[in-house]
Amino acid sequence: MNVDRLVNKFIDSGIGEFLITDTKWNLLYKAGNIRFEYEKWKKWTKRFHGEPTEGLDIEWEIAEKESSVYFSVISREVTDENDRYLVHFIYDISDLAGLFHDVTSYSREWHMLSKCQGDLISAMSEGSRAVLPIAVKYLKCQNAVLYVERHNALEYYALQKGTDKTMSGNHPQGRFGFGHNAGDRCALPDEEGEYVCCASGQTISGEKYGLYVISAGPGSEELMHPLYFNVFKLYIENTLLRERILYENEHDQLTGLYNDGKFDEMLRDEFPSYEKISVFFFDVNYLKRTNDTRGHQFGSKLIVKAADSIKTVCGEDVFGFRMGGDEFIVVARNADEEKAGSIRKTWETALERSNLEDTDLECVVACGVMSASRPYDIKSVLAQADKLMYEDKRRIKIARGEDPDSR
Repeated sequence: MNVDRLVNKFIDSGIGEFLITDTKWNLLYKAGNIRFEYEKWKKWTKRFHGEPTEGLDIEWEIAEKESSVYFSVISREVTDENDRYLVHFIYDISDLAGLFHDVTSYSREWHMLSKCQGDLISAMSEGSRAVLPIAVKYLKCQNAVLYVERHNALEYYALQKGTDKTMSGNHPQGRFGFGHNAGDRCALPDEEGEYVCCASGQTISGEKYGLYVISAGPGSEELMHPLYFNVFKLYIENTLLRERILYENEHDQLTGLYNDGKFDEMLRDEFPSYEKISVFFFDVNYLKRTNDTRGHQFGSKLIVKAADSIKTVCGEDVFGFRMGGDEFIVVARNADEEKAGSIRKTWETALERSNLEDTDLECVVACGVMSASRPYDIKSVLAQADKLMYEDKRRIKIARGEDPDSR
């Protein structure tokens, strides 16, 4: 058989792993340690059947992902006297292909992680809640929940996949245990299903936080990406610190209301654009007397008591400011006289309740309110509210049998 002479030729030349077939790709001889069944060879070479083989010299690959088999093959036509054969040099590249697959997989993961980092950096100005849609996107989860404890309140944010609106507000329970570690599976209050903790901790300035996503079920590895967890942790902590700096820059340290700098900014950029506006001027009576007779500690307590009553009316469209000393301003967006009257009544009720609960230090506050619709001059509205406040201040003192000019 002429193929024997051909086989000996390749063996003599030291070529180890090769196949010899006829020109129809039928296996005649197999040398080396490559192991596969003939049926496999027919399946792999089916694409070449019927193709001309004269002068054949090709390089091709065999890849079976399910069995992790990868070969590189060089097929050439050879002749022995008058007979034509195909010789196939086989190289097992399974380990190399596996390594390439791992490198490709890691490269893809790093690319996605880089995109996630980029999205987080771009969202930093939007605040800590902006982490939720990014977590939903990159962790392929259904729900994401963020808890933040700061300013003596527990904030709660939640986002469900496929929705644009983030639920938010102070958590009704007012407390939450931040004892989870990244990767922990746990149940959350008022939430259904098993969640995975992505990030949890405390910033250097004291804010506590916890980011959780709904689990894909026991044994799921899709959500368990420590690299992502570290990225989310870094984002949340940096954003909370940024928000704290902004908060301190815009808020009065003693009362927690906006400060006069924030008032000047909104006076310039926002207030003149409202269709309707109501302005409230407040002034705390007897502050000097309290400081002189009981000390500045009680004077500060009096200011805080007044501020707490004002906070009861502040919200999305009602902004409260401490202008310094015992003076406060509240601005209500798109509020007419009727709405302003309702706001004032709510405030008066809160102040009255506070005085009943703490009879040791009575808080008396004068108030002037002015409402206007466009077109209006904002400075004239402010001046009129200030004037009405001083009239109320004198009225209160006269009603109490006191000198209206006393402090």
